[in-house]
Parts: sequence; structure tokens; C-alpha cells
Amino acid sequence: MILITVVLTTIQDIYISVEPTVLRISGNLLAATCCVCILLLLSGFLEKKESQAEIELLQRMMKEKQQQLEISKESIDLVNIKCHDMRHRLQAMKEEGKEVNAENFKDLEESVSLYDTNAQTGNKALDVIITEKQLFCRKHGIRLSFIADGKELSFMEDNDVYCLFGNILENALEAVGKVTDTEKKTICLTIKKTGQLLSIHEENYFEGKIRFEKGMPLTSKKDDRYHGFGMKSIEYIVRKYKGEVTSNAEKSIFHLNIMFSVPDTRPKKASL
Repeated sequence: MILITVVLTTIQDIYISVEPTVLRISGNLLAATCCVCILLLLSGFLEKKESQAEIELLQRMMKEKQQQLEISKESIDLVNIKCHDMRHRLQAMKEEGKEVNAENFKDLEESVSLYDTNAQTGNKALDVIITEKQLFCRKHGIRLSFIADGKELSFMEDNDVYCLFGNILENALEAVGKVTDTEKKTICLTIKKTGQLLSIHEENYFEGKIRFEKGMPLTSKKDDRYHGFGMKSIEYIVRKYKGEVTSNAEKSIFHLNIMFSVPDTRPKKASL
């Protein structure tokens, strides 16, 4: 296109004296058209390159999450074993009637209570991420409640489950952490299936304002080049499984909704 523009301009300069008006107008129009086409091609190329770089970064982050999932599984299994042993020790002490220092007894009870924090949803990856966040919530005075049928997430890879709910809960924890009213430091997560639709709903309180673009919240951080990938990761995973994700804010409560269309695996009733 650049070559065509140069040739047209050269011809125009050579033969301008023969037919100045027609040649000048046609040459300028064709040259301008070529320049516009070049700009459009460059714009599309840059957008594609930026989008590809973003996808590569998301994939790299998900790979790191996969490694974190394996480490977390091992850590939680070790905690479960330790707490299980402590529970038996406490029970044995009570049965033998041994005297235990009150302070030591309290420490043991608190340690054993970690065992009760473990989530049991029917999906190992979901159990790991919820257990992790529950321990964090317990330390920071945040209430995390959930009603989740993890077995219905069997169509997703473990790493995707861990990344999806990890990002959902991390975003919620960040928002709730800024809430000053202790009664509003709550996060609610619901996963349920109705027919062939699997719905995921998360809601939490927040303070300030949330800016939305195309139905999704924008990062509140000043430098948005390196932030906001939590929501982008959520969208990426949801699209991977052909789902839909929407969000909205109402009366200082943020709502996130995800819908998947999945086969109904429940056994059909035999017809008479």
C-alpha cells in the first residue's frame, strides 16, 4: 500500500500539467485510502498482540495456581493428620483422667478446631480453596458462609476450579477487608444446580464506588496495567466452559453471578 501511494504520488507529480484537477483528486483519495487501510491493519495487529500477551499472562498465572494447588493440598492434608492426632490425644487424656494445664488445654482445643474448619463440598480443589480462605477469614474477623455442591463441578478441571473460586474469594476478601462495620464483614457463596443449569453466586459488602464496564467491575487500583487480572481470569475460565458471568452492585453489596449449562446426570425415572 505504501508502494502504491508512492507510485500514485509520482505519477501525479509527472502528469499534473495534463489533467491537474482529476488526477490530483483521484491521487489524493487513493493515497488517503491506502493510509487509512494501513492504520486499520496496524491497529488490529496491536490489539491482537495485546490480547495475546494478556492471554499468555493469564495462562502463566493459572499454571502458578496449579502448583499452588498441589502445595496447598499437601499442607491441608498434613494439618488434617495433625489435628486428627491431637483430637485423639485429648480424648485419651479425658478418659485417663489426666490433669492438663488450662493454658495448654486451650491451645490444643484451638489447634483441633482447625480440623473442623475443613470444607467438605465433594470437590477436592474447591475444598482446598475454601479451607484456605476460611483460615484467613478466621484470623481477620471475616465470616465466610457457603452452600456448595462441589460434585456438580466435575466437568471442570481441578486447576480451573481452584483458580476460579480463588479469584472470586480473593476479590471478595479484598473488598470486605476495607469495610469498617464488623457486622458487614461477610462473604456468601452459593453453588447449586437446577436441571441443566449450574449457578454460582457470590455476594459481599463493600465501601466506596465500583466502576463497571460491559457488566464487569474495573480495578480500583491506580495502575490498572498490572491489576484487574482476577476478574479477567474469572471471565477467561467461564468462557472456556461456555458459561456466562455478570455482576452488579446494589446498596453497598456486590453480586457476582455465573451460569453454566451442563448435562443433567441425575438418573431418569423409569416410565410405567
